[in-house]
Amino acid sequence: NYNNQNSPWTDSYMNRENLIPGKESIMNQNGRSKRKGPFQYGYLEASYEIDTLNLISVGANLYRGNSKNLSENFVEMINQNPDLAYHYDRNSYAKYVFGSTDLNVDYQHSTSKKDELLTFSYRFSNSPNDNEGRSELTNMVNYPDSLLYPQWNINDAATTEHTGQVDYTTPIRKNHTLEGKYIFRQSDSETLRQILNSTTSVWEDKSELNSDFKHTQHVYSGYLGYALKFSKFGVKAGVRAEGTSLSVKYAKAHEQDFSTNYFDVVPNVTFSYQIGMTQQMRIGYNMRIQRPGIWYLNPYRNTTDPENISYGNPNLDSEKSNNVNFNYSMFSQKLSINVSTNYTFVNNSIERYTFVNSDGIAESTYGNIGKQQRAGLYLYGSWNPIPLFRINLNAGGNYVDLQTNSTQELNMSNSGFTGYIYAGPQLNLPKDFVINVYGSYSSPWITLQGKGSSYYNVGFSVNKSFMKKKLTVSLSANNPFWKTLKFENETSDPTFRMYSVNHWSSRDFRISVSYRFGTLKD
Repeated sequence: NYNNQNSPWTDSYMNRENLIPGKESIMNQNGRSKRKGPFQYGYLEASYEIDTLNLISVGANLYRGNSKNLSENFVEMINQNPDLAYHYDRNSYAKYVFGSTDLNVDYQHSTSKKDELLTFSYRFSNSPNDNEGRSELTNMVNYPDSLLYPQWNINDAATTEHTGQVDYTTPIRKNHTLEGKYIFRQSDSETLRQILNSTTSVWEDKSELNSDFKHTQHVYSGYLGYALKFSKFGVKAGVRAEGTSLSVKYAKAHEQDFSTNYFDVVPNVTFSYQIGMTQQMRIGYNMRIQRPGIWYLNPYRNTTDPENISYGNPNLDSEKSNNVNFNYSMFSQKLSINVSTNYTFVNNSIERYTFVNSDGIAESTYGNIGKQQRAGLYLYGSWNPIPLFRINLNAGGNYVDLQTNSTQELNMSNSGFTGYIYAGPQLNLPKDFVINVYGSYSSPWITLQGKGSSYYNVGFSVNKSFMKKKLTVSLSANNPFWKTLKFENETSDPTFRMYSVNHWSSRDFRISVSYRFGTLKD
């Protein structure tokens, strides 16, 4: 698949009120922005059966994109008097590279003993996180950092991961699994920060000491699992022992280098009960470890907008979440229902937070500062009363409680309800016509310092199949009744309040054609 996007200009607005005693001020930013650039993805899988006991499989997956963002803004800062402190016009260009490239090779060996299986797996993954930003300020009045612009920053960053895994299932215990895994993960970031010398018209290197950074992880893990069944009752349980060796090195500041090792035991257990042929209940507990990616770790300071600077934190630890869940499912020819509820708590969650520095500039970064609790209820349903008609429903809600943990000097908290709903009917008409109508709504999401925006979406599609359903033509419209959607964000702490509005292009019409050939026999 290849896609090239070129969105129209859309308006934006931001207001930030700094509340630091003696340095009170109000920043207003009005402007417009647009986004353009291509992305592409593809997937290929192949397997070869050497004989009845040996199988080799290979796969490749590509997802890569380049996003170019253009923005034009007028910025003014008003001090506490209130008088105009400074103002300027800012024209910015930012380019982001994102996606991943994944390759995997698997060798599976069966023996003459039933259910005995040995698998060797290797996976390579590369995830780029390149950034490039240029900013030019014009019509400056009293701006204190005028000598720092025009500015041109280039950041080359990526995470490369190698994973080796061995899985063994033995017939001694029919449902016994033994697994070993090794992961080598390396994240690199190299930044070139340049400022144009107005006298010589030469770009001068002003890179910081942390501009060349390397983050390396070695993860060793072993997993032991069992699955047992007694009549209508079932139990699946397992435990994973995991050791991690981590090091961070700075090519220009070796005094900031550090390394650490830690060990985790990760359990999981699920109990199930088969009520009938079409109904089942499950209750379980599991722990999950989420390691930060390069987009969280990268120390590159994005100064494309000099009033709002963002950067990552290479000192982040892995996030450990504990989850308790209950699920009920019922499936029949006409009605299918899946209801689940869960409770999750995390004592060191990775949270994005914003603060205003001594110069009145907003800085955003990440930290293991969160203590998070989340309780949710989710429902999926599909009703097909007659062959010509089906209606689908997908809905859920959460109560979220966020606060900073006891290890932090920051004192922030927030809580509230969030939810979403997606529903729509499907009509299967004669002559292989299919009509879909859908609508969705998501309530504002909760963050540690505020909340995001709600989101709504409506649309419909008409499909027609030809040639015994091998050829399908589809016409669709998404949000046909409004051109743009308004997204609002609120962020605050005792030292500032910030409110922003962005309008995104939302209306689109599309036509798609697909042709399916061949069949998979086995």
